[in-house]
Amino acid sequence: GHLSPPVILSYALGFGSMLLIVAAIPTLDTLVGLPSTSYLILLMLSVVHTTLAFALYTFGIRHLGAGRAAIVATIEPVVAGVLGIALLAEELTALKALGALLVISGAVLAQIRPAKAPQSAPARARLGRRA
Repeated sequence: GHLSPPVILSYALGFGSMLLIVAAIPTLDTLVGLPSTSYLILLMLSVVHTTLAFALYTFGIRHLGAGRAAIVATIEPVVAGVLGIALLAEELTALKALGALLVISGAVLAQIRPAKAPQSAPARARLGRRA
């Protein structure tokens, strides 16, 4: 059946949250005694940023289609790397540049549609008889 984007989003965030809680159980004691602003920041990161980003992506699939949305998602690490270099003064290494180039090349190649091969005369004749 067909599930709406809000339902898909709810399932994804629900299952992701459950798995994250299970993985975080050994370290939950580190959250005890933090200032209340820290709890507000954690809440904002989890509810606002994560949910909003995931919701925009899920609703964007409707307009782009799943294939194009997947290609856009492929480029996200490159964008994050560029932002890290520009905003956080991270080092641009040759390996990072090569990785970005490969990711962008893959995204471009995924967008190229192969040209249809010209039909031979017998194939055109068969198609003409069926019409």
